[in-house]
Amino acid sequence: MSSSSWAPGLLLFAFSGTVLAQTPPPVSSTPATPATRAARVPAVPTTGRVLDAATNEPLPGATVVFPDLRQATTSGPDGSFRLPNLPKGRFLMQVRFIGYNTFVKTVDTGTGQPLDVTLATAATEIGQIVVTGVSASTEMRRSPVPTTVVDRNQLNQAASTNAIDAIAHTPGLAQITTGAAISKPVIRGLGSNRVITLNNGAKQEGQQWGDEHGIEIDEYAIDRAEIIKGPGSLLYGSDGMAGVVNFLAPDPVEEGKVLGSVAANYQTNNHLQGYSLMNAGNLNGFNWLVRGSGKIAGAYRNRYDGRVYNSGFRELDGNGYVGLNKSWGYSHLTFNSFNQQLGLVEGERDEETGRFLKLVNVGGQYADERAVTDQDLRGYDLDVPQQQVNHLRIGTDNNFILGQSRLTVNVGWQQNLRREFGDVLAPRTLPCSSSSAPSTTPPATFCPK
Repeated sequence: MSSSSWAPGLLLFAFSGTVLAQTPPPVSSTPATPATRAARVPAVPTTGRVLDAATNEPLPGATVVFPDLRQATTSGPDGSFRLPNLPKGRFLMQVRFIGYNTFVKTVDTGTGQPLDVTLATAATEIGQIVVTGVSASTEMRRSPVPTTVVDRNQLNQAASTNAIDAIAHTPGLAQITTGAAISKPVIRGLGSNRVITLNNGAKQEGQQWGDEHGIEIDEYAIDRAEIIKGPGSLLYGSDGMAGVVNFLAPDPVEEGKVLGSVAANYQTNNHLQGYSLMNAGNLNGFNWLVRGSGKIAGAYRNRYDGRVYNSGFRELDGNGYVGLNKSWGYSHLTFNSFNQQLGLVEGERDEETGRFLKLVNVGGQYADERAVTDQDLRGYDLDVPQQQVNHLRIGTDNNFILGQSRLTVNVGWQQNLRREFGDVLAPRTLPCSSSSAPSTTPPATFCPK
């Protein structure tokens, strides 16, 4: 059986910045006076209507999103929409409505001209948006790399126990799993540190290299996943040899609204119970999103072993953001806290009965190896060996409009802490002292001599 060990915390500080030039509008031949320059300071509201292409009837409730500006709204009863604080420039606009093709177009928000959008009915959605994380949004059909998008509807239809398991049925993507709580993506046969995982465009750094390390992302916080198959080194770094998996948060809330949601699910195989509470709002450009999620699961069952002993887990997560969306761009402070306790499957069997074996504390003096009972396979209790994972991520996501250019600044800090317990005589005691190490130092165990 495994002995207790300590994996040092992983600290990472990341900084990235991007300057993008926008296409300038036509230059007027009239010289700019101080009065005219002052008159250009107020933001021009962006207005328009969403209509049915066949009947020219208004479509109330259509979603209008500017992905690069993190601003969104919905059309009113007459199909009209209004965004008062958009920066001036050329930005990608996306309009979605159930039962219609998604409309995508780059528009100039500084002209003040109404934007009339006509949507055509369709049985399937096409022309989805791909957010590249550190660059500008683009249409999937214009993307130079093969990309697959898994939206929220598809995620809801998949019976999964973690974020990677939810997208594992995507063609070209598989997973390596050692239990219901541990999954790592595999793209075209390559995995581990050959695949980059992004959390809302920022690189997720954790314990993704070992066999018993999963991806520390709250499954309920994902609105859609973008999967890039093939080398993504130019955009994301040399680790993206196999591809990139980018998990994205929901679209921002419309100005003047405060929303809340409750989600829950239950799975019969391992009796998993999952719950999530969310609150989000946008009041005069001040916007926020707060989510709390929890899961608890018992031993799962398969056709070969029946119930697999000590394969349950518990999870408690918190994440969200707070920030400003104004005519100069946006600035958000983000946070993610992932906390998980899970059992590790050893797989040792009794030679006579074929049942799983477990270590039993006999009077606090010694450990005895015994076959598990039917009662041991029920409920949500965890035995040793087990591990506790805590991942904390804090960052800022900024996009500033500077005249005809755009400055994107992303700064992030992450700490990953994993502790493994395997001593049945002291199941929650670490026999060795701990020490933190930089991310360039491999995991080690520090024990007194």
